[in-house]
Amino acid sequence: MVRTLDDLDRGIVTLLQGDARASNLSVAKRIGVSETTVRKRVARLVETRNIDFVLAVNPSMFGFQRVAFIGVQVDIDRALGAAEALCRLDAVNFLAYTSGTYDFLLIAQFRSDDDVVDFLTQQVAKIPGVRRTETAFVLRVTKRTALWGLPGPSVSEPARPRRVPAARRRTRARA
Repeated sequence: MVRTLDDLDRGIVTLLQGDARASNLSVAKRIGVSETTVRKRVARLVETRNIDFVLAVNPSMFGFQRVAFIGVQVDIDRALGAAEALCRLDAVNFLAYTSGTYDFLLIAQFRSDDDVVDFLTQQVAKIPGVRRTETAFVLRVTKRTALWGLPGPSVSEPARPRRVPAARRRTRARA
């Protein structure tokens, strides 16, 4: 069953987008619910793959001087196998099926131009079904946010979710 996100989920996500290291307790205080509620909601959001916690790094600080966006055209009857093979390549950290000129768009990171040449000619070109690639290098990053975060400016204080009326809250019988 697909469950849509409610105002409370959105409030939690908005706060965590601003500070993914915020404690459940601090999020709960800012939203006005219990720490247990936040903890369970976050666990469910992670379990259902609505959110994920990742560490974003500056690739150049780790020796990866080249970041490339690479469009890939493939024979459509070999698309699934080509996508799986591309995902297994160490340099690839993102791959998406796309519409338009290319069947896939991937993002890959390299230590040098020689590594790019090797990647394209010795790895990608040997994947069955790959017909053509086009590479665009990142020259300068002017904005870096979490990949697939909610769009818009950073929000430090989300709208407060509507409180659930007491009659609709689940209560636990006490012994």
